[in-house]
Amino acid sequence: MAPNLRWDGQLWPGVPMTMLLSEISGKDARDDSLENSRSRREQGEGNGDASDWRAEVQVHLPALGVIDIIFRTRRDAALQVEIKPAEESARDSIQVGLSSFRERLSSLGIEVNLALGSRA
Repeated sequence: MAPNLRWDGQLWPGVPMTMLLSEISGKDARDDSLENSRSRREQGEGNGDASDWRAEVQVHLPALGVIDIIFRTRRDAALQVEIKPAEESARDSIQVGLSSFRERLSSLGIEVNLALGSRA
């Protein structure tokens, strides 16, 4: 069984947040993305000591509503972040600032694959 950590609390007063942090097993990490699996095999990546992790965060923001954010880390790869707002109007607001946010992260030397998804 993979280790998990769940936290429920306040991001700041009046803004509830839930976070679930999970280690991704080797099989789940490989199955998560066929393309990434092929890339790892092509690069000769072995089963080193590093672990792959997934964090699922849900925040209830006053102006934007419920936002789900999924973070994935993979060995020798950029952090993957998917932002999934519940409301279409929130999605539009986030879309407006997404490219400047990407630029700020890049200027800080932070390699992140940032995607805006829709809540299923």
